[in-house]
Amino acid sequence: MQVEGLACAVVGARQTYVTVIFTDEHSECKHGMPVALVRGCAVARNSGELERLLCPGSSAEGVRLYVEPGTNAGEVSNLWLAGFLVRIVRAEDAFSVPGWWHLAAHRHYSALAREMKRPTASPGKFGGVA
Repeated sequence: MQVEGLACAVVGARQTYVTVIFTDEHSECKHGMPVALVRGCAVARNSGELERLLCPGSSAEGVRLYVEPGTNAGEVSNLWLAGFLVRIVRAEDAFSVPGWWHLAAHRHYSALAREMKRPTASPGKFGGVA
């Protein structure tokens, strides 16, 4: 199995995107569970390790993993069992954005990142009744 993925995260005040390859054909795979190859060489065995590899020395927040629309249910199940929480980019989203499927993932993640950054107003904050 080889599935192309996109890891999206917020680091400090900016969004970062890194292409990853999920594979079960690597020497560090154990019991057939897939690993993620970050930047072609660094190996992550689950989402926690992947977060640390995305931004060494700083903390990545709001990490989301996307996989290409052609990924089948068996591949997604293997990724979930290995500890990667992935979301399939829907084919209609990929076709609605000119270019490759990564652009649809960028659009979806940007919308999520805006929601994460949006401050929530507390009751009574502006002199209203609490």
